[in-house]
Amino acid sequence: MDSISEIKRDLEDSGDEASDNEYDAWRNEEPLDVYDEELPGLLRSPRRVTKAELLSFVPPKAEADALVSLWFRSYHPYRTIIHAPQFQNEYRQFWRSQTSAPVMWLGVLFGMFGMSSLFKIRALRIPDTPDIRATIKKADLYQELAASAAVLGNYMKPKAYTIECLLLHSGGNRTINYTDIWVLMGILLRLALYMGYHRDPSHYNNVSVLDGEMRRRVWHLLYMFDTLLSFQLGLPAMTRMVQSDTRPPHNLYDQDFSIHSKTLPPPRPIEQFTPSAYGACKTSLCHIFALAADMSHAPVSPSYAEVMELDAKLDVAKASIPPELRFQDLESCLIEDPESLMCRFSLDLLCLKAKTVLHRRFMVATASQAAATYSRVSVISSAMKTLEHHQTIYWASRPGGQLESVSWYFCSIGTYDFLLASMIICLELARQLNKQPDPETDKVATREDMIAALEASKKIWEEAGKEECFSEPAFGTGRYDQIIDNTAVTEIRKACKAMTVMLEKVRKDQATNNSPTTMSEGSMKVPVAFSEKNDWPTTDQWISQNDFSSLDNIMDVSNDIDWVCEEIRCSIAHATDTYNNRKCGINISLNSKR
Repeated sequence: MDSISEIKRDLEDSGDEASDNEYDAWRNEEPLDVYDEELPGLLRSPRRVTKAELLSFVPPKAEADALVSLWFRSYHPYRTIIHAPQFQNEYRQFWRSQTSAPVMWLGVLFGMFGMSSLFKIRALRIPDTPDIRATIKKADLYQELAASAAVLGNYMKPKAYTIECLLLHSGGNRTINYTDIWVLMGILLRLALYMGYHRDPSHYNNVSVLDGEMRRRVWHLLYMFDTLLSFQLGLPAMTRMVQSDTRPPHNLYDQDFSIHSKTLPPPRPIEQFTPSAYGACKTSLCHIFALAADMSHAPVSPSYAEVMELDAKLDVAKASIPPELRFQDLESCLIEDPESLMCRFSLDLLCLKAKTVLHRRFMVATASQAAATYSRVSVISSAMKTLEHHQTIYWASRPGGQLESVSWYFCSIGTYDFLLASMIICLELARQLNKQPDPETDKVATREDMIAALEASKKIWEEAGKEECFSEPAFGTGRYDQIIDNTAVTEIRKACKAMTVMLEKVRKDQATNNSPTTMSEGSMKVPVAFSEKNDWPTTDQWISQNDFSSLDNIMDVSNDIDWVCEEIRCSIAHATDTYNNRKCGINISLNSKR
C-alpha cells in the first residue's frame, strides 16, 4: 500500500516536480536537432520532427497568447486538468527560454493551440471562407504536432506532462471515428496506470500537493471518458476493472493551491460552483452508469433485485446533485450563463440514460423473463424526457438563444443519446401493436404523445441539416478536405435517415394495425440492393461480419418485437453506422445469420 515504486517511474524521468524549484522539470538536456529512429509511433503516424523544428512551428507570441487565453476561457472538459496559475508561470518561462521547455510541455502547448483554433470557428454559421480554411489547417497541424511531441518525448517512458499532452492531442481530433479515440484512450489509461494515477497521491510522500490534486483530476477525467466512450461503442470500459482508490478531486479553484502549498485548504462548500464541482458530480453519476452498463452488457441477465438496488443508488446520486447543477426549466434560469445551463442538461441527460440502460432488459417480456411495469415506465419516461430535452436544447441553441454559445457540445455524443431515446419509443410503439394497453404507461405518455415526440425530433434533425453551418466547404484535396465539424454534420445526417426509416415503419404498422410477421433466424435474407425508391448507396448496407460487437447480448428484450423488416434493418444499420450494436446498445431483432 505504501510502496512508491510506481510513482518513482514518473519522477525519475520528469525531474523532481515536488521540489521547491518550480522549473526543475525544465532543466533538461534534450537535443534540439536529433531524432531517434527507435522512438515509438502514435496513431496516424505523425510527422517526425526534432525539438528545434517543433519550436519553429510556435506562432508569434501575440497569436500564441490569444490561443492560450481562449483555451482557458472556453468551456471544455479538459480545462480542469491544467492548473492555470502554474501553467501561466511555465508559459512565461517558455518565452524567456524556449529551448528549456520540455518536449512534452510543448505537446501540451500545441494541443491547446489546436483546440483553441477549433473553438474560434465552431460557432460560425458560414464557415467556408479563406480565413476559416486556413484556421482549420492550422488546427490540424497543431493537433499533429502535439502527437509529434509525444513521440519525440517518448511517451512509452512517461514523464511529466505526458498524460496531459496525449489528452489534449485527443481533444483536438476532428475525426468522427470514435474507435481511434477509444484506442488512444486505452494507451492513455495504461500509461496512467504505469505512472500510478490509479492510487491516491496521499500514499506517496514525494508527490507535491499541487501534483497530487491534478493527478486526481486527470484520473477521474480518464474514468469518465472511458466509461462513456466505451458504452457508445458497445464495449466494456477498462477502468471498471482497475483496483483504484484515487479520491475525487476537491471542490477548489486553481487559485486555492499552488506548487508552494504544503496542504490542501478545506474544500469549498458544494454550493460554490467551481470548475471541479461539475466534474465531481458527473464522475459520481458515471460510477452508477458504469454499473448499469455492466448489467446491460452482462451475458447473464441480472436479477431484478439487483436492478432495483442500483436504481435506488441512482436516485440517491441524482438527489445529491447540488442545486446549482440540478436541472431546471430554462424559464427558471434566464439569467444563468450558458455554461451552467449546459452542465445542468448534461447531468440530467446522463441520469436519464443511466435509467434507460439499467431497465431496458425488463422493458418487455421475453421467453426468459417477465416484463416489469416499473422498468417499462422508467424507460419510456426517461426516453420521452430526453426527447423533450432535445427540442429544448435545439431551440435554445438557435441564434440569440440561451445555449447558442455552447450548442456545439450537443452535436456529437448528445446525438446518440437522442437517437437512443427515439429507438426506445419506437420499440414501445411496436410492442403496443400486439399487447393490451398499459394504463401505467399511458400515464407517462399516450401513443399519440410518443409519435408526436418522434415527429418533433425528426423535424429537428431535418432543420439542423439544412443550416448553412452544416454545409461541406470545398477545401481541396488531402487531409483538409473535411467538413468543419465532422461529428455534427455526419451524425445529424445519420440521425435524419434513421428517424425517417423508423417513423415510416411506425406509420405503416399503425395504418395496418397488424403485427409484423415474425421471421425465423434462417428466413431473414440480406438484400443485394434497396428498392428503386431508395437512393442510398448499395455498398456497406449491413453490419459487417467482422464487427466486433454482436447484437445478440446487447438488447435481448426486443427478440419478440419483430417489427423491423429487411429494408429497415439494413437502413438503420447503414444510417447509424452500426450505431444500433456498437453505440446505443439496442438490438432490434437483428438475429439473422451473417
